[in-house]
Amino acid sequence: MSAPELSPHVFKLCSAFFESSDTISVVLSRIQKRTSHNHGFDQFALAYELQVATREILSAESAHPLTVSTEALMRFENEDNEAQRLLLIPTLLPRLPARDRLVLLLSDGMEIDRSTVAMALRTSEASLDLLLRDAHSTLLEWVWPSHTHSDLKKIQASIRTFVEDPTRQVAIEVPTSQRSTNRRERWRRLPWGVRTAVEAAGIGLIVFVLTLAVPRIQTLVERRLQNKLDQFNMAEVPPGPPAQTTTLDTVPNTDTGAMGAALESDDEELAEDEPSTPDPSRAAKQGEIWRFLIRADVPRDARKKVQELLGAVKVDPPLTPEEIKGVEVPGGIQFNVVLPPERVLEMKVPLQGLSTKTSADPVLRPPFSWYRSRSKVPLPPGRVRVVIWISQL
Repeated sequence: MSAPELSPHVFKLCSAFFESSDTISVVLSRIQKRTSHNHGFDQFALAYELQVATREILSAESAHPLTVSTEALMRFENEDNEAQRLLLIPTLLPRLPARDRLVLLLSDGMEIDRSTVAMALRTSEASLDLLLRDAHSTLLEWVWPSHTHSDLKKIQASIRTFVEDPTRQVAIEVPTSQRSTNRRERWRRLPWGVRTAVEAAGIGLIVFVLTLAVPRIQTLVERRLQNKLDQFNMAEVPPGPPAQTTTLDTVPNTDTGAMGAALESDDEELAEDEPSTPDPSRAAKQGEIWRFLIRADVPRDARKKVQELLGAVKVDPPLTPEEIKGVEVPGGIQFNVVLPPERVLEMKVPLQGLSTKTSADPVLRPPFSWYRSRSKVPLPPGRVRVVIWISQL
């Protein structure tokens, strides 16, 4: 679809108002861009084009005001011949306000009816008459200062001749027949049914993609958070081969000797030169951290039972209420206490009973596991640090 042709009145108005062909070309291009989407109301097409034209002309005038050269002004002042003074009147028009010049060019120069000019200037016809009368009064005073034999019709004829002068019709290049390159304008020209269908399909596609993406993103975030929480408070583990994970699935709950054998096995993984007989005092001297990882269906219920176990432990000095209460953090609940190794041995079997018996992945995510590692932080004599971590299965 080609851009519509501008009215000849618009070309005449711009050519008569500005002197620079570059300025005229720029203003005409802006006018055509603003009026390219107007396809209806043919009876008001001229008024609409002139309204856009006057707006662009006033904008260009405010940015780069026109002035009358001193030479042209002196030439008019020194001219005694009335006919020559009338011919020079158009050169003095820049001395008038821009709005008055537009009124003179539209009403006197192109003889456009008052209602159309009023619509173009966005004013009433009464206000238009006042503007035109003030502009005529100023021109009459310039040509005939004494007002002895003033003739308004001669001034109007001079302005009309100036506007219709073919020598002023400069060659202006305006893209009147090229296809608009503005994507927004092309989109506006599409039928409303096509636009509505495309927009509805786009919104539906976005909703569908978000519906699929949000759960996946949430799963990835939760998995990443869970992996970090699984390593919570594990920063003290020394570098090197990871400590062996020992579960109590193979350790009878009623056999304390077998439990000690399991502890001895872990001691051998930590240091191969340790004796085979479990020695809790040796573990306390070395300053160890025993970590118990419990995965339960309801972590808060398991927390209450851990609190009961810790509250029943008899140590000197006794555990503080804060240590027995534990800390609830994102992803689980943690207890961090310092106990004698003998008390830890008494708690292992009850702690294992708090975990859920079934697990979706018993190899990678066992319901209960425990670790031992040496502590880099000094501990009180005869004590080991116990970290109990309860997480959601």
